[in-house]
Amino acid sequence: MSKEIDIQLKRQLQNTPKVIKNFLETSIYREHVVYYVGNWGQDLIDNLTAKQAEKVNNQIHSLSRKVWFTQKKLPEDVGGYEYWAIDYR
Repeated sequence: MSKEIDIQLKRQLQNTPKVIKNFLETSIYREHVVYYVGNWGQDLIDNLTAKQAEKVNNQIHSLSRKVWFTQKKLPEDVGGYEYWAIDYR
């Protein structure tokens, strides 16, 4: 059984650690960054292989010593969440 993969979404998921690293390098101008909008866990499952998803999660986990991760539920008519990284250094 194959699944249809959204190539742009796959690229966005894989680039998320870079977005957070870039934020940390330039965070003197901002307190937080919205690094993803949607349903992170489900989108990882739907668009990445298990090995790719694990690699992305490990890269993000390694950044957890420098940022707090939180999420904000979006209105029902929009659906999903905003995922935030907050610099606490």
